[in-house]
Amino acid sequence: PDFALCHHRMGEMWELGGFYEKAAASFRRGTELQPKFGPADYRLGRILLWQGYLASLNMWTIPDPTDRERGERLAREGARAIEQARTEGNEFDDPLLRQVAAAMIAYLRNDQPLAERLCAEGIRAYGRQKGAEDFHWLQGLLRRKRAEQLQSFNEALAIRPKFPLALY
Repeated sequence: PDFALCHHRMGEMWELGGFYEKAAASFRRGTELQPKFGPADYRLGRILLWQGYLASLNMWTIPDPTDRERGERLAREGARAIEQARTEGNEFDDPLLRQVAAAMIAYLRNDQPLAERLCAEGIRAYGRQKGAEDFHWLQGLLRRKRAEQLQSFNEALAIRPKFPLALY
């Protein structure tokens, strides 16, 4: 119970099972035990970004402003965690994850040209390696034409067939 890495691994297990609240709690506990533990900060930030994205989607005919506010709050919190992992985190030495983190930060900062460039570079560098699905998902969010969006989301699913956001 006193090792950040153990909580990080538990978070990974919960995340793989689709239990994102439990995963986020495990990643948070890991960063409480070892502040600036980069891998846990990154994974927490990614989950918060996903949750923020889902909360801000308008799935109903009557928009609910609280969903949008919740989505924006989660996205900001996720951005802080990802940025901390990228700039201050220790043990965060995976170049693919660093590139994904940079692309996510660019997306969250609404810097579309930078996000597009980072996603394209990541796709060229990592192809269909596990983890590169996030580049395709982000690229799909940045695309304007439906056919291009679907192509990007399908590429993400080719790497990770049960990627919930690409499926959605």
